[in-house]
Amino acid sequence: MITVAPAEQLITSMGAQPGDVLIMTKECALISTAILALSFPETVKEACGSDAHYHACELFYETSVVDEGLIAGEFYRHTRAVTAMHDVTEGGVLGAVIELAQASGCGMIVDQGAIPVGEAQRKVAELFEIDPQFTVGAGSMLITVKPDRAYLLIQQLQSRGIRATEIGRMVPASEGLSLRHHGMTTALKHPGADPYWEAFYHAFKENWK
Repeated sequence: MITVAPAEQLITSMGAQPGDVLIMTKECALISTAILALSFPETVKEACGSDAHYHACELFYETSVVDEGLIAGEFYRHTRAVTAMHDVTEGGVLGAVIELAQASGCGMIVDQGAIPVGEAQRKVAELFEIDPQFTVGAGSMLITVKPDRAYLLIQQLQSRGIRATEIGRMVPASEGLSLRHHGMTTALKHPGADPYWEAFYHAFKENWK
């Protein structure tokens, strides 16, 4: 896909600055959960229950970030407060956090407990032994915004039916990438290959239905 637009109107992954607030839309592992549930329905129903299977399949219809991109773009045109956007794909939300920070030349502090993970994603992730925060999550977007405008952007997203959660903030690159959880701070490192692929292959090989 190729587009042409005024350079000053483009919002990429490269513009985040120390002090910016990090917002995540929707929840973790939307597309991976949906595909696993759709591909292995009998196994997911038996292990997770029919309700969880239904909700997992329904996540497939939340895997576009067009709406939040348009809302954040409109917000930027009025306030100039949005600094970067990055969609969550392979590597999940935490992989996307690392990519955004690297692209912007910043560090980041992430409140791991604030990252939203739905019940269906938790159950399916447990069944397939994957970390929902590190598995492919198309349908969710990371947005960085100036701190004095973060609440307004969250309000605008939520008023349009899009869940939006503050999950961290940008810091100088010298402070690195870190996760805070239950009062503990640890370094945030990418775990490597997205666990979704191995989980899918294993289920296929084992003839899960």
